[in-house]
Amino acid sequence: MVLGSTLRKTEPAQISVGEAHIWQGSSMAEERALRAFSVQGYLFLGEFYPDSGRKDAALENLKKAEAMYREMGVGPQSY
Repeated sequence: MVLGSTLRKTEPAQISVGEAHIWQGSSMAEERALRAFSVQGYLFLGEFYPDSGRKDAALENLKKAEAMYREMGVGPQSY
């Protein structure tokens, strides 16, 4: 997920590769019930999508991350 997030700034031409890395990492975390890592994937996507012109997708993922953080008892000041 970190590699994908990094690609958005370092290699803008590979934006689809970066997105795939984030999704792959997030899926792996969800399969293993690693919520703390899974939520990070949604946060990364929320930060990633505006750079690719997909503001609606960014907002959707940020809202999902926020809801997951709240379910885990993490306050907004922490994320």
